[in-house]
Amino acid sequence: MPDMTMRQAAQWAGVTRATVQKAIVRGRLSATKDELGHYHINPAELERVYQPKQVDGSRDTGKSHPETAELTAARERELALMRELVTKAEERAAELAQDRDHWREQAEAQTRLLTHQQQQPASQTPLQEPQTLPTIAPHGIRGRLGRWLLRGRSL
Repeated sequence: MPDMTMRQAAQWAGVTRATVQKAIVRGRLSATKDELGHYHINPAELERVYQPKQVDGSRDTGKSHPETAELTAARERELALMRELVTKAEERAAELAQDRDHWREQAEAQTRLLTHQQQQPASQTPLQEPQTLPTIAPHGIRGRLGRWLLRGRSL
């Protein structure tokens, strides 16, 4: 490749012409000067000092474009999978919240039933009147009459 002018070199490196000129003057970048006083820079020398600028404006990291494209595609697939996992987790959380609410309502209904039964007033609960036993005279009833009255009853 033929030598580049200072303007071409600056454009290729993604810097200003003044930056390229300062690098030449300070000795960081080698260049040849023609009879008109214009600098000519070898592209290999320019690449040694400056990494080539990408089309999108970022600096080249040394990886070729196919590797970068593969890496980007892999990260996009990973991102899509992560989003899918997040969506599934959110759906599961919503289902669990619905189940929780359903069981909470069931528990509250059962609690209401139990507390309602315990708090019923005595007038609403049917109670049997206690059976009164015949009173026996202090000396007891003797004979057939006493046995007949007390038959089937326990004291």
